[in-house]
This record gives sequence, C-alpha cells and structure tokens, in this order.
Amino acid sequence: MRESFRTVPNMLSAYRISAAPVIAGCLLYGNVRWYIGLIIVSLLTDIADGWIARRFNLHTQIGARLDSFGDLLTFALAIGGILRFQWAVVSHPPRPLAFFLFLAVYGLLMLTGFLKFGRQPSLHTYMFKAAAYLQGACFISVFLFGFLDPFYYFVLGWGVVACIEEIAILSVLKEPRSDVKGLYWVLKESRPNP
Repeated sequence: MRESFRTVPNMLSAYRISAAPVIAGCLLYGNVRWYIGLIIVSLLTDIADGWIARRFNLHTQIGARLDSFGDLLTFALAIGGILRFQWAVVSHPPRPLAFFLFLAVYGLLMLTGFLKFGRQPSLHTYMFKAAAYLQGACFISVFLFGFLDPFYYFVLGWGVVACIEEIAILSVLKEPRSDVKGLYWVLKESRPNP
C-alpha cells in the first residue's frame, strides 16, 4: 500500500485534496484572487496526474480513488466559486436551467455509484475526462475572460452526456472498476465469446 501510494500522480491528487480546505477558506472569505489562482493550480494538477499516470504506466487502485476524490472536491469548490462569485452572470435565463440540469444528472451518477457499489464511481471514461477538461476551460474562461454562451451550453451538454454514459456503465458492471474507456468497451467485454 505504501509503495503504491508513492507515485507522482498520487502526490498530485493528494495535493488537490489537501488544498481543498484552503480554497474553501478563500471561497468563504471572498478572496477571489487566491481562490481562482489555487483552483487553477488544482485543475492543472488534475490534468498532470492523469497524463503522468498514463504516460509512465503509474496506474494504481488507490490512485484512481484519490484522483476521483480530488476531482469531486475540486468540482464542488468550482461550483461554489460560480455560486459565490459569478452567479450574477450565470443567473440570466436560461443559463441556470442548464446549470442545474447538469448538477442533477451528476448527482444521479454519484447516487448510482453509491447505491450499486457503496462508493463514488472512479470510471475515468474518455468522455468524462473530456468533460472535465472542457468544464475546467469553461470555468477559467468565465473568471478570466468573460462568459461565452455557446461554449457554456456545449460544455454542460457534453457533461450531461458523459454522466449518462457513466450511469449506463454502472448499470452494466457487476463489480466496481477503475479506468474504464467507455460504454462501447464495457459492452464489448461483456459479450460472450463465440
């Protein structure tokens, strides 16, 4: 356990987890500069840990769980930042409808994982990874460059589809798994060999 934990990707995930209370403090006290700086670092370390794990074959089960937990914390803090600092921009109809639709489907994904396997899913599908990168780019764009409606709706739509794919995968899986490519591959594996 100790050896499998000591990898660069796991350390980057551990950073995201340990940085979460500091980012939450910035959010609570309204320090938008520190908040956005620290959360951008968390988003970049999320990209880096996945790339390093794939590039150098440093995948571990504990790493997948740490990454998923770090992702969940960063995601929650990003949502908190939108609500705290950017809600005046996001609240113009129909933007909130798309925002809360995505949150509802994401919540359903988390609930499905907990009900089926007793824990948060850490599937890391291609579609969900792309959704996370797009959401990070959209988040940074809103804070640094302003609001772009087409990009916002595209990102939330992609996120909804990615969540639905992961819900479908969870319904097919018989046991918890990490680092699943996507529904196509899961269905292909589950077909009986001729």
